[in-house]
Amino acid sequence: MADSFIEEIDAFLQVKPVDHLKEMELLAQAAKDFPTNVEVLYRYARAYYNQGTETFGDDEGKMKASLEKGLEVAEKAIEVDPSHFGGHKWAGILLGTLGDLLPMKEKIASAFKIKDYFVAAEKICPEDATVQLALGKWCYSVSSIGFLERQAASILFATPPESTFEEALTYVKKSYDIIQSNPEFDTGPQCLLMMGKTYEALKDQDTAKVWYGKVAELTGSSFAIKEAKAEAKKKLDAINSSWW
Repeated sequence: MADSFIEEIDAFLQVKPVDHLKEMELLAQAAKDFPTNVEVLYRYARAYYNQGTETFGDDEGKMKASLEKGLEVAEKAIEVDPSHFGGHKWAGILLGTLGDLLPMKEKIASAFKIKDYFVAAEKICPEDATVQLALGKWCYSVSSIGFLERQAASILFATPPESTFEEALTYVKKSYDIIQSNPEFDTGPQCLLMMGKTYEALKDQDTAKVWYGKVAELTGSSFAIKEAKAEAKKKLDAINSSWW
């Protein structure tokens, strides 16, 4: 019976635009009916992420509460079946998104756990484009930490998280390659944006502009596309207005 529900919810999510309120309703009931089914649980955690970012994207308080509930569900999925990638993947995504709402000290502290989740997910399912992109974003974020913040982190933690923009690009490229072969992954807008941001961080502005341009050409009305296009426009405008 759980298998038929999973087929039903996956088919439902293919219809765009997705009704995330209905998605949450369906998965909340399924989580009651199948409380130890990892396939249901990781999808339920994902629904909380979708609700937090898509439905409550303009209300930080509601978004934070939804992400925290989703993280609890993802951690339960890991407890139920630690060999399944879904719990690790969504725990990392939810905690990472929550990290953007935290003070720097807490954000840095959570970085270690976020990477652990994604590394575990990658070992189990290396062909997941979202996991590869998430690792790229993690590397990018850590590499972007400023000197003063890094100095503070070195005081708080014996070994602060470390990475490079080159490492970030490796993961983002992997994600892009997977998406080209598997367009069902819905992380395309963020992947294109991260390609631009990473090339820009590597001082290759010409290539960065190409990728930002690809984001600008996207069509659709989802929160992810709108968010990616808005940031890409800001990045392009900044590059084009630079005099050096």
